[in-house]
Amino acid sequence: STQSRGDQSPYFCFECNFMIHRDCVDLPRVININRHDHRISYTPRLGHGNWTCGVCRHKMDGFYGGYSCSKCSSYVVHSRCATRKDIWDKIELEGTAEEEEVSPFEVVDDTTIKHFSHD
Repeated sequence: STQSRGDQSPYFCFECNFMIHRDCVDLPRVININRHDHRISYTPRLGHGNWTCGVCRHKMDGFYGGYSCSKCSSYVVHSRCATRKDIWDKIELEGTAEEEEVSPFEVVDDTTIKHFSHD
């Protein structure tokens, strides 16, 4: 039934040739999932490529949207997979600063490092 699968009717902008399904309009823009180390962002069209979902491992069609990682160019996830209850914590991260990656040590010279726990 249409209700169980969601409304598949898309919105179109004929001027810029943009299409998005109604179910995708309200998807969170930036999220963190438990299957990847970085944030992922929703994009309405992945584009050409040999895409494989990082959650279900099925092929993805680049004509459609999905989530992608800006740091790992080949990491993509279906929107339905990314927003599953067992994958996403329901926290939208758009507008929040990304945490900086902290190195476990600082190189002092050729033979010395300073470990973060010795500050």
